[in-house]
Amino acid sequence: FNPMVTAIAITRIEGVTRAAIAPDSTSTMFGGQGALVSMNNAPDSVFRDHAFMVVELGETGAQRVGGSRAASWVAFEAALRDAREYPQRYQRGQGGTVLNELDARALQPYARGQGTFLVHIDAASDIRELLRVKREHPELRFIIHGGAEAWLVAAELKRADIPVLVDPLVDLPDHFERLAARLDNAALLNAAGVRIAIAPGPGTVDAQQARLVLQLAGNAVANGLPWDAAFKAVSSSPADIFGVGRELGRLERGYIADVVVWDGDPLEVQSAPTAVFI
Repeated sequence: FNPMVTAIAITRIEGVTRAAIAPDSTSTMFGGQGALVSMNNAPDSVFRDHAFMVVELGETGAQRVGGSRAASWVAFEAALRDAREYPQRYQRGQGGTVLNELDARALQPYARGQGTFLVHIDAASDIRELLRVKREHPELRFIIHGGAEAWLVAAELKRADIPVLVDPLVDLPDHFERLAARLDNAALLNAAGVRIAIAPGPGTVDAQQARLVLQLAGNAVANGLPWDAAFKAVSSSPADIFGVGRELGRLERGYIADVVVWDGDPLEVQSAPTAVFI
């Protein structure tokens, strides 16, 4: 991570003081480990590494295992077994079913529930498969990134306590896994009690557009999400979802003092920050 890249300053201009950064997609279903970072340009601005493991389990994940969506779930569960059995089976010279030794070692804490999977999925059918995996392995922790059809399974997501990072502007059936996408996805998930955060969808924008997250939240309000819930979805909820909610995301005594002052409603496109403190 290079804290001096221009995307940091551009993102900070709009009042974003912290971010979760994730690797780009790779040739496998596992994209790699992400981190939580500050926008302060400091050399030590990564304040939590190994924060989550990125997994592709939608159409992209299917492509990574030869094109079959069903096979992607078999491969994912086989990878979990490989990681749980590391290092014993590798020391015996058996090797993994789908993972080499280095990948099994990296995946092991996540497969044992000691880390969080950030899962890129959109289709309700894929989300139901993820819920099945969660029922069979309740120790596993998941965050959905995308979730265009998550509103269809909102009650189940609430029961499983799986949060969703949702892009409120994803409403077109431009993929088969998004046929039921709709503009009030965030509002419906929130009404069902699902924990949500507002974020650009996977692969939809480059890093320099992450600053537009407040415009996304404003559009969610325009489509039924209560204002308080929308602001929470860009402040305290992301901190809670990524496990730093006791340090960040709230103006309270004892919290890290990231403070932004706007000249108007933060979710209105005509408003702008007048001061950003990190």
